[in-house]
Amino acid sequence: MSKPRKLSKQLILNRAADMLNSGQQLSFTTLSKQFGTHSQALYPYFKNREELLIELFAWVLRQLLAAMQQANKSDDSGKAIVAVAVKFRKVALANFGLFKTIMAISPTAQEVPEVQDLIREIRTSVDGALVGITSDQADRLLLSRTVRNIMIGEIFNEGSGWFDDPRIPAGDSYQRMLSDLITMYQDRHA
Repeated sequence: MSKPRKLSKQLILNRAADMLNSGQQLSFTTLSKQFGTHSQALYPYFKNREELLIELFAWVLRQLLAAMQQANKSDDSGKAIVAVAVKFRKVALANFGLFKTIMAISPTAQEVPEVQDLIREIRTSVDGALVGITSDQADRLLLSRTVRNIMIGEIFNEGSGWFDDPRIPAGDSYQRMLSDLITMYQDRHA
């Protein structure tokens, strides 16, 4: 093997994400080979593959939280929610291999305190944005779940090729579904 590069937690995370996005199997052995070293060189940074994947999951949640916090500064809650969903979709589709992997480990990852805190912050942020659409707490929860279902479903379906139809681009239908949903709630509470 050639001389290994100096490793860092972020460098390892970036390479792991690249491997997942390119469809490669991720193990400490395959990852360490990317750096020209042995798997033992990764253990000072991550206890195991699961810890590495949980850290990737937390990274995705931090990106979503940052987007939500930015959206909450908008005067139009509906447009802000759609803008965040569009941004998240773009990032998730560009990182589809990573996205599929972290969604698969989601239940395990949600047991980790940092991930629990991030999810709680995201839920609070989403609820704050939805207050501008409806003051009813039950409606906000239902709307939040529906938006999440549209987002996750869109990413899996489009990433798998299901929404490949020239009559209407997937991105256009995605925005329309979200906008129509939000308009329906706004009209109901006008």
